[in-house]
Amino acid sequence: MKKYSSKFIVKLFILVFLGLNFSTCYHSKKEDLSPLLSLITDKKISVLIVGDSLAERSDAFGLREKLGTQFEVLNISKSGWDIPLWMGNQSEILSKKSDILILGLGTNDANNYSTDLFPDRFKEMVNFLRDNHDWRLILTLVPPTDIPSLEANIRINNDHIRSDYTNYPIVDLFELFKKNQDLPLYPIIDPLHPNPIGYDLIGEEYKKKLLNF
Repeated sequence: MKKYSSKFIVKLFILVFLGLNFSTCYHSKKEDLSPLLSLITDKKISVLIVGDSLAERSDAFGLREKLGTQFEVLNISKSGWDIPLWMGNQSEILSKKSDILILGLGTNDANNYSTDLFPDRFKEMVNFLRDNHDWRLILTLVPPTDIPSLEANIRINNDHIRSDYTNYPIVDLFELFKKNQDLPLYPIIDPLHPNPIGYDLIGEEYKKKLLNF
């Protein structure tokens, strides 16, 4: 009797599963099945991070190592950038089409302009991403800081996202850091950019979301 490898058996099972469920999900967007299909075709799931210095300095929060070979992570984040700057450079985002896009902006927005302007600018960004490619979006609530005035703005902007974007998956880094505030999450001289412990927490939170997306 011919023996089959465990990898072949897994792929066969997935093919049967997709066949049985095709009639009930034929109207679903094709990206909804991409994690399963990638196991059959060996296609990597591509993840694009559009963010600021938090993602840039941490080298994508270590997600390349955390997620393994099934994922391909591209990080185009830039220090100091906010939503208006990225909206002025839309072509750079669209040149890096991916299966999943992590939107990791907010800290500079809370610092650079009024919280009254944030809802419209965030909506413009989300609409632009939604209308120009079929990537699946993950939104981010940015972490707190020890700068009181900035943290107040961050909290206001985060609350807006939390209440108005319930139909999107959200990674809540603000609550994550608050729950782990007994840990040293920032360097003593830098209240904005986490230390390796903080960055690792962020990476694990994104990993959890991506693996269950």
